[in-house]
Amino acid sequence: GDDRAARDLAADLKQFLAPRPVCLYPARGVRYESHLAPPPHLVGLRIAALDALIEGSSAVGGAPEGAPVVVAGAVALAEKVPDPELRPHGFTIDKGGLLDLDDTTAQLVACGYERVEQVEERGQFALRGDILDVYPATEERAVRCELFDIEVERLTFFSTFTQRSLEEVERVELAPAAELAPEHRELAEIAAA
Repeated sequence: GDDRAARDLAADLKQFLAPRPVCLYPARGVRYESHLAPPPHLVGLRIAALDALIEGSSAVGGAPEGAPVVVAGAVALAEKVPDPELRPHGFTIDKGGLLDLDDTTAQLVACGYERVEQVEERGQFALRGDILDVYPATEERAVRCELFDIEVERLTFFSTFTQRSLEEVERVELAPAAELAPEHRELAEIAAA
């Protein structure tokens, strides 16, 4: 019936159906006509669910875990869905991998992330020397990426309150924080007007 019930059902199904992927597809929270952008975490969850359906439909026969299950409330199902070709694509950062800061900054902006002085909420990133702080759209905590030249030397979750590192991770997935790629956002605003 609503996003709360969908979230609860998705959490229950994850427990029963593991390792089969279960995704929540929440409502945008704002109407397209309002000219307001939905919160980055909702965008990330929506895109992850849509991508799971696209990837799952092409790999159903060979996927050992089976096709993904997507749980959505009635409002989410009634909303328009942007064409997959118009969406930005997320990416991952791996510890020990190579990372060009200029390219990564451009990718983050294309994915709808906002550059700020200090990361405080989802959908933001900050750059200080060889340190990249990002609060991924679908993560519960922000991530600090410390570089040695162009190699990812250290990847850690950190507290946005204290700015202190918490625990190291091997990989972080950066889901898009916007439903449309930058070249399509302005056209969509004009069409909505």
